Parts: sequence; C-alpha cells; structure tokens
Amino acid sequence: MSDIKKPKLALWFRYGSAVHADITFALPEIIRLFSEHFNVYYISMTCTESPKPPESIRRYAKVIQLPFKISRKSERSKWIMSLCWIMLLPWLAIGCRIVGIRRLYVDETIPLLLPICRLFFGNYVSVSVVDFFIEQYSSKRFFPRRIGRLIENLDIRAWQKTPILITRAKSAANYLSTLGISPQQLFYAYDAVDFSLYRKLDYNECRQKRGWNAEYIIMVFHGILNPAKGLDVVLDALPRVIAEFENFRFCIIGSGSELRNLQERTVKLGLERYVEFTGHESSESIVGALSGGDIGLISRRNDAGSSLVVTTVLGHCFACEIAALAARNAGITELVVENETGLLFEPGSSKEISGQILRLCRDKALRKRLADAGKKTAERNLSARETAIRNTAPMIERWAKSPERTVVRD
Repeated sequence: MSDIKKPKLALWFRYGSAVHADITFALPEIIRLFSEHFNVYYISMTCTESPKPPESIRRYAKVIQLPFKISRKSERSKWIMSLCWIMLLPWLAIGCRIVGIRRLYVDETIPLLLPICRLFFGNYVSVSVVDFFIEQYSSKRFFPRRIGRLIENLDIRAWQKTPILITRAKSAANYLSTLGISPQQLFYAYDAVDFSLYRKLDYNECRQKRGWNAEYIIMVFHGILNPAKGLDVVLDALPRVIAEFENFRFCIIGSGSELRNLQERTVKLGLERYVEFTGHESSESIVGALSGGDIGLISRRNDAGSSLVVTTVLGHCFACEIAALAARNAGITELVVENETGLLFEPGSSKEISGQILRLCRDKALRKRLADAGKKTAERNLSARETAIRNTAPMIERWAKSPERTVVRD
C-alpha cells in the first residue's frame, strides 16, 4: 500500500470564493483539477454580500476566510480594504510558509502583489495578468502619476521574472513582449460562461418585467463603471442616434467610480429620457436585461489592458443571444469578427459608435444574424472545462513534482 503526500497550493482572492466563482465561472473546475495534484487552500477576506463559500469550492479546498470584511457595493470599502489587503500580503505569505504552503496562484492583478509574493514564493507563484490597474485609474486622484509609474514598473519587473503568467487573451503575448516578457511565460485561458445561467429568455416577458416599451430599441451595457470602459464617449454618440431613432434607449447596469460622472454627462447632453442607470444587479437580473435587449454593448478604451482580456461581458452577450457591438481592441477581436459575430467601433470615436448603433437600429435581420453567430462562437470557445484546463495545466506540469511528494510504503 502507498500513500502520496501532495504538495500544498494556495489560492488568494480579495473578495472571497463566492464572488470569485461568480466572476470566474470555471473556478470550481479549476480547483477540482488542482486538487488532483495538490492540497488546495483558498484564502480570502470576507465579502459582506456573499460571505458563504460555495460547496463546489469547499469540496476540493480548505477555505480560510480572514476576519476582514469588504463590500463590493461600496466604493469606499473596496478602496480601503483593497489597500488593507495589499498591506496584509507579507503576513499572509509568512503564514502560508509556516504551514508548509510553497506554491501560490492569485487570479487577479493588483498593484505590488507579485513583487511581494515573489519574495516569499520565488518562482512558485503565478498570477493572472488581466489588467493594468494603475492605468485604469491614472486619470483619477487615487494614484499620483509618479507613484503610479513607480508601482507599475515594479509590477512589470516582477512579471518579467515569473515563469507562469495567465492571461485572458492570445493577443496578450504580442503586447507583453514589448515589456520584455517572453511568450514562453504566457498562457491564455478565456473567461468561461455559465451557459445554464446566461441563456436566452423570452424576449417579450423580459421587456415587460423591466417596463420597457415594445417599440423601444434597447442597448444594454453591464459591468463595473470605471474610466477604462470609455462610456463617456458612448454617451457623446447618442444624440446623433436619437435624432433618427427617438425610441432608442440605453440601459447601463453596474456601479463604480465613474457612475456620478456618467450621470452628470447624461444631464449635460440632455439624455435623461434615453439613458437608464440601474446600479448593481444580480446575474439573474442581468440575464433578463440582455434577453430583453436588442444590442449588447462591450465598451472599453483602447489601452494596454485591452490586449490582455476577452471580457466576460462579451461572453454574456453571446450566450444571451443579443447582437454584440464591441470596441475594436486586440483581445475582443479574437472573438468578434466584423459583420460576422458582431459589429466593431474604434474606442474614442463617437462618430463611429453612433454609425454602428444606427446600422443595428435600422436592420433587425442583422441583429438576429449576429446574435445567432455569437451564441455559436461562445459555445465553441468559452466552456468551463476548456478554461480550467488552460488555467491549471502549466502549474500542474511544473509544480506537482516536488520533494514534498513522497511515497510511503508498508
């Protein structure tokens, strides 16, 4: 008889496993695959809105929730507790080392995380490089420019030294190579879609539930409202659309640092009748909005971070069979082919945005064709199984064999 002692692997995430599983649908399958080769520890703070770890996570990992609470609905809480999380990282790393955890995977990109973690885990740490956090908020007061550049340079240097980096788009290799990161370090895995949740519901029933007039042409955006989304330019494009289609409406679902600015811009442009801000909504409610809508907007600035992801918002729109209107960014264009699976616009060009919206407003058959093609594209590329394998394979291949993995015979 033999008993194999598995190495220990930790996963860290600020908001906890319930929120993580909601954001990353493949997470339970990722942890299950890891558990075949490692003893898995999931460590996080506690999200006040979703404090209970899902059974699908607890079945394969030991879940440790630290006595620090963070709220996703409060911008103040998110910023203060994210700063606390960064300050906790060295102590968290020390705790992991004390109990014999030598490997770490962090599925998010926050400032200084990787430089700190490499001090304690060396090359046995991997992160998901999915955004340039500093760049997203550089136009705000949160990060003075010089400090932001210093932090970003420290992060990039740590990326250059880390053997395994996970991205959410193939195109990441092209951009990150300009920062001195080798393609051999990079592994991509698209964000998976929960097809049991995100699916087409009855169009008319969904519109009635939201109080949308049958004659309206509804464009829906859902996501975090931060500067990187470029929604201010989308609002600038709407007067031209409304001049031709007075029954056009724009539904913005989500909250974030840009909410007040967008609301003020809406008033300034005289668009109060045409733009609806709903705030944060549940996934189920978002499905209803997408199912009852006509155009699904995937908006993002043309910044460096756009090369690193194929956003989950796109997958949701595809799965709910709503015609996709998306920013022409490197990551997004891996799945959105102009006039085949969606329409594209140049970020920052209100004229092109309005032109593409008008095309979709004028042509119901085009909307239907794009929606059908988008659904097929999602089914081919965004399954949880495929995403989980792509996420875990590099770490399993390189980290599973270890001096800790000993065989005891009797």
